[in-house]
Amino acid sequence: FQKIFPQYGISQILGYSYIDGQKTSYIWSHSNFGFIKTEYEHDTINNTISEYSYEERKIKINNLMNYHSIKSLKSSNEYKEYLSNKNRILESVTYLKDKLPSKKIEYSEDGKIERTIYFIYEKEKLILEKRISSNNNLEELVYEYDTNGNETKWSKIYNSSDTSVSFQKQYSNGKIIKELFYIRGELDSKTIFEYEENLLKSKNRYDKKDNLKIKSVYNYNKDGEINFIDELNNYMNIEKRIYYYYW
Repeated sequence: FQKIFPQYGISQILGYSYIDGQKTSYIWSHSNFGFIKTEYEHDTINNTISEYSYEERKIKINNLMNYHSIKSLKSSNEYKEYLSNKNRILESVTYLKDKLPSKKIEYSEDGKIERTIYFIYEKEKLILEKRISSNNNLEELVYEYDTNGNETKWSKIYNSSDTSVSFQKQYSNGKIIKELFYIRGELDSKTIFEYEENLLKSKNRYDKKDNLKIKSVYNYNKDGEINFIDELNNYMNIEKRIYYYYW
């Protein structure tokens, strides 16, 4: 459960629900735009996960910051209004093999197949995603790892001559310390991770001119769980604090 405190009168809440360790729903709420809810149905017989959403409706939520749990948020009149049309939409179905996703079919609102994704593994590590659209356009995501199993790079490939986007990651003592983002071979941004007593203390993103664009500072409770994150976003010129709640 995360609360993003108001910026310019706007506030947001994100909430996740789990049963026996499996994610069953996700709710995003925005004081000006209302709700977006996703539900996950786990079919252990057919080894599938079906993802459903509800038709978007703009509903202004009064006093959003007064809610401190998913239960209290769901009891609001605005949430009940959001679900009142009961127009639930199948977004995707993921097929599992040996507990790992092997295929995912994504659907449009009218129920037509929009995209099919195939997942290919090597020693239980994802090495390739093949994404095929309904009009047969293909894009691939290729993943690379170091000898310790840390993901060091992923690239998005549209065709054999166009590797448009790639991320490269650097590690120290098993922790990520730097992430480099390239567009068509040129460095576009980098993110630096700093730690204190084995906990992530800050994450700073810089643009290609080395200007600090997003700074995130992490605060933890006595159990080592994230208490809140203070974020300065120089892209949008805003500051926000994100609180985490646990049950």
